Formats: sequence, C-alpha cells, structure tokens
Amino acid sequence: DIVIPDGIKGIAAGAFNENINPFAPPVNHNYITSIIVPSSVKYIGEYAFSSQINLTSVTLSEGLTKIEGNAFYNCSKLSTIIIPLSVIDMGAHVFFGSSPQLQVKVRSAVIPNTWHMYFNYIDVNNNRVQITLNYQDN
Repeated sequence: DIVIPDGIKGIAAGAFNENINPFAPPVNHNYITSIIVPSSVKYIGEYAFSSQINLTSVTLSEGLTKIEGNAFYNCSKLSTIIIPLSVIDMGAHVFFGSSPQLQVKVRSAVIPNTWHMYFNYIDVNNNRVQITLNYQDN
C-alpha cells in the first residue's frame, strides 16, 4: 500500500512508473494494491500511477484539483474510484486500459466543462468505450 505523505503538493508525471520516469523509485507493479492521496495534493500528473496492475483501491481527498490524462492508465484491477468535488480539471483517458467494470463515482451531479470530453473512456478490444459515472453525494 502507498500512503502519500501529508504536505506533498503534487504527484509528478510517471511518479510511480519507472518505465516513464527514470527518476522514479523502482516499483514492483505487483505489490501496490491501494493508494491514499491526502488533501495537500493538488494535482496528479500524466501516467502517475500507470501500469499498477494490482491496484484495486484509490482514495482521493478533497483539495485535489487536477488529474492529468492517463493518470491511472492500465490499472486493470482498479474497481472503484471516487472523484472529489474539488477536481475541476480532468485530462483525457484518465482510466484508459482499466476494466470495463470500473466504477467511477463523482461527488458532483454536474460534470465541469473543464473535464476533457474523453476522460472516462477506456479501451475494450481496441474500441473506445465510455464507462458509466455514478453520482455519490457523501
């Protein structure tokens, strides 16, 4: 499990993927099962958690404002993620390569127009498929 320390302001592009970020700590993609992101984190960069093949749980806190494209690319076992109300900017294909069973829960009944129109699309058999969003008020 990964718990991002409180006080960290952002998670850099490819931060947990040594294939993308040569300065990333060597990460065994088979052991990260959950990630907790504190309220001090304001952004998650592109491919930050990509290819974490056993990642099943991500906890995002209020205070996060931006999730860049492909941040959770190829996290094929990710089952549920709740997007905080504070997120005002969402990149393209944030969950590309994830399971079609992924449940994306949003805390806002209205998706901000600053979210990329393809943020919730994934690849299923080489076809771009939109995953369903679920509204959650608490």
